[in-house]
Amino acid sequence: MRVRNLHRKGWSANCYLVSEGQDAVVIDPSIPVREITDALGEDGLCLHAILLTHGHFDHMLSLDDLRDAIPAKAYLHRGDSDFPQDAAKSCYLSMLGRDIRHRPAEVLLDGGEVLSFGALRFTVLHTPGHTGGCVCYRAGDALFTGDTLFADGFGRTDLPGGDWSTLCDALGQLAAMRDEPLTIYPGHGEHAVLADAIDRIQPYIKF
Repeated sequence: MRVRNLHRKGWSANCYLVSEGQDAVVIDPSIPVREITDALGEDGLCLHAILLTHGHFDHMLSLDDLRDAIPAKAYLHRGDSDFPQDAAKSCYLSMLGRDIRHRPAEVLLDGGEVLSFGALRFTVLHTPGHTGGCVCYRAGDALFTGDTLFADGFGRTDLPGGDWSTLCDALGQLAAMRDEPLTIYPGHGEHAVLADAIDRIQPYIKF
C-alpha cells in the first residue's frame, strides 16, 4: 500500500492519496481538485471513494469539485452528517467568514464498518471528541487519525461538536492499540509511530 500526502500550506489539512495497485481513495480532499486529479493521473489510479475523517471545512475544501470531476462517493460518520451543509458547524463562517456549503455525503458511517475498495480495505473506528463524528481509518499498519491524534498533540474541543471528556475516551481507545506496529497519518502535521504519539500526550490525558 502506498500513502501520499498531497498537503499544501495554508488552511488545508493533510490530504492523503492511498493506493494499492491501481485502486485508490482520497482521505480529506483539502487541496484544489486539479492537484488531486493530477496525482491520480500520474499513476493511472482509479478513485473509488472519498473518506472524510470529520466535517470541518479544512478537510473538505474540494469535496464537491472532486465529486464533480470523478463519480466517487463521500463517506462521513453520521455524527457529522449535517456539517457539509451547515457553514456554522463546518466552521466556514467562523474561520473564513464565508457561507460555503457542500452536498451531503453519500454514505454515512456508524463506526465498526470494514470498507473494501478493490485491493484496499479500511476499518472504521469512531473516535469522537474533536467533533461528534470523528473517525479514524485503519488500513493494515496505517491509521489515519484526522484531528483526533497528531504526532505531538490532539484535536481541540472548543469548536462545534467538541467535548473534552469524549475526546479523552477516544484517545484511550487509540492508546489501547499502542503495542501494535501502527503509523499514524494525522489531519495536520507529520506522520508518527502511534506509540510515540501516545507517549507525548500521556502527561495531559487520563486514559
